[in-house]
Amino acid sequence: MSQHKITVGIPFYHKTRFKDLKLSVDSILKQTFKNVTLHLIQNGEVNKKILDLINNYDMKYENIFHIKVKEVGLSKALNNSIKMTRTKYYARMDADDIALNNRLKYQYEFMENNQDISILGSWAIEFLENKDSQNNFIKRMPSCPNKIIEYFHYRNPLIHSTVMFRLSVFDMIGYYNEKFSSDQDLELWGRAIKSKIGIFNIQKPLLYYNTRGIHKRRTKLSAIYNQIKVRQSMPASTLKLKLFKFLSICFRLMPKRIIKFGYRTLR
Repeated sequence: MSQHKITVGIPFYHKTRFKDLKLSVDSILKQTFKNVTLHLIQNGEVNKKILDLINNYDMKYENIFHIKVKEVGLSKALNNSIKMTRTKYYARMDADDIALNNRLKYQYEFMENNQDISILGSWAIEFLENKDSQNNFIKRMPSCPNKIIEYFHYRNPLIHSTVMFRLSVFDMIGYYNEKFSSDQDLELWGRAIKSKIGIFNIQKPLLYYNTRGIHKRRTKLSAIYNQIKVRQSMPASTLKLKLFKFLSICFRLMPKRIIKFGYRTLR
């Protein structure tokens, strides 16, 4: 095992923006919790500016590792990183999100004090271009186990890039399903729920969550198909949840202006 306690995996690819990636990586380097290994996961070819940035980090910091994979789906890229991990915990980050300085400290201490929890997320502050905008929105996620299960049927119960795992959970339920080009996190939560793995969300924001392009990604037909496939694998226990499950799919098929309005006002 590594002398470090947490590995953070940040995947990036040809569409990743230099400014976003630098802010994301720097937010991990500035954490109050320093016992961290950082995996910078290069998924396919990237431009020279991004590559120079990553190589500079790799040479400057002993705890940073540049992992290169051929252009593959997000699931396979993350699985490569997870299989190389030698720490007790594995934390997710996206290349356009920004961790608050105390994120890893809060999550590490919570996991150490709550041995029944193996998948831990948090709230997040949603932003478009400016994380300090007055119009930013706090995305609140459930902590009650029953509410997390309810959410699974019509909403994602965790913000993927806020999640920290006990590494041992992957031995219990397996890795990300590489057949899923999207919603691989939702599919993993479904297996965790079925296996009665402890899931919790810290009731405070620990991440700035970039929502640029989110509506386009979520309304792709392939994404909607994956959501249907995952949610049909777990029958809803009540008529209300069955209705919510149906309406959540209908909502994603509506015009984008309605989706954007609903995303802001119906939560």
